[in-house]
Amino acid sequence: LTTKAEAIRFSQYKKTPLRVGIMTTIGAQRLSPFFGRYQHEHPTTELELIVDTETTLLEQLHTGYLDLVITAPLKPPGKPSHATLLYKERYVVVFNANHAFAKLEKIDLEAVQSVPYLDRLHCELREVLKSICSDREIDLYAAYRSNNEEWILHMVRAGIGVALMPEYTLPRHAEDIGFHYLEDPEISRQVYAICACLSPPHGYLQSLI
Repeated sequence: LTTKAEAIRFSQYKKTPLRVGIMTTIGAQRLSPFFGRYQHEHPTTELELIVDTETTLLEQLHTGYLDLVITAPLKPPGKPSHATLLYKERYVVVFNANHAFAKLEKIDLEAVQSVPYLDRLHCELREVLKSICSDREIDLYAAYRSNNEEWILHMVRAGIGVALMPEYTLPRHAEDIGFHYLEDPEISRQVYAICACLSPPHGYLQSLI
C-alpha cells in the first residue's frame, strides 16, 4: 500500500520521494543547511526525515522502507550496505553557562568525575566510555539519565549536572549553555550515510550524499 501510494503521489505531483532515517543523537545543526540546499537544487524531490534508534533505522533500510540512513556506527557496516563518511565530530563537555567549568581552559574525565553527571542512554560510545573509565578508575556519578537529548540539554540549563555530547548535537546558539572539548581522552565519532546497495548510490540519492 505504501509503495502504491508513493507511486500515485509521484505521478500526480511529479516529485521523487526520498525517505531518510536519522539516528536520534545526530544533531540538526550540521545537516539542516544541506537538506535545505539540496531541496533548492532538486525541487522535484520530496524529503521525509525519520528520527529513530540506529537498530530500527537499519532494519527499515534493509526492508526497503528507507532509502538512506545517517548514523554513527562504531564501525562502518559491511556488505550488503554501502557507507559514505560524511563528517567527524568530537565530544564536548556541556555545562550551564554559570558553572565552574566555564572558567577552565580545558576539561578531562577526571574533572567530570567531580561533578554530577547527566547520562545519555542513547550514546553510541557508551560502552567505549565505560571501558575508558574502568581503565582509569574513574567513576562518573549519574545524577540523572535520559534517552532524550533535549531533556539532557534542559537539565544542563537548569544546572543539574554536566553531560558529554557530540559537538554538533548542540544547538548553534544554545542559551545558558557552555562547552569545552573533552581533552583527556579526546573522544570522537564518525557520521556515515548508509544505503542498502553494494555499489555507490546514484541519481537523486548520490546528489543528496
